[in-house]
Amino acid sequence: AGTMDLEASHSVVPNEYLFKTCRGDDRFLPGPSINPMKAGALEELERCIAGGMVLLKWLAPLMHFDPEAACCDPFYETLARHRVPILAHTGCEHTFPGMNQELGLPSKYVKALEAGCTVIMAHCGVACPIHMRYHAVDDVVSMMERYANLYAATAALCSLLKWQHLGRLPFDRLPGRFLHGSDYPIPPVAVGFVRKLGLGRMIELTRHPNPLQ
Repeated sequence: AGTMDLEASHSVVPNEYLFKTCRGDDRFLPGPSINPMKAGALEELERCIAGGMVLLKWLAPLMHFDPEAACCDPFYETLARHRVPILAHTGCEHTFPGMNQELGLPSKYVKALEAGCTVIMAHCGVACPIHMRYHAVDDVVSMMERYANLYAATAALCSLLKWQHLGRLPFDRLPGRFLHGSDYPIPPVAVGFVRKLGLGRMIELTRHPNPLQ
């Protein structure tokens, strides 16, 4: 019905709060999240664009909407027209319960790409070992080769369950198309890279007081 289901919502950050926070500190840029099935969603998108949003964040498996659904079409047209990218979750997600993992498949964003949207695929389609059915790194890379408006972000690829995939990404073949993502507050770990870093550097990075740094 387009209304928020608070009982099924694990974390809610109103966009008004987000913009207020960003206005008070120029270190932050607003990347609001708007469910396209929400009543008045397109009007909210227009308000956020007017307010200076730099991207739209979608975690479709948790927000329970299909990026291929017709309700997304006016979003794609508006985002493409205003040159606002989508930061889209891909791969599996196990931080929250109640996920519909199928909605994180990279192929769900072909429609957005063909509508002219810039799409950033968070996590590069990587799945952890217990969800390999949804592991789609090869799909992300092949789509990046087809669509110049597709990028991928490395968020969560320094976690205990996904670190081994970082070294397999074709950074050299697709220069400038992979973006750094911290996935904060999920902590990064250096232990998986001890062979390349050396023990001392690995310990130094592990003990760093700033997890984002």
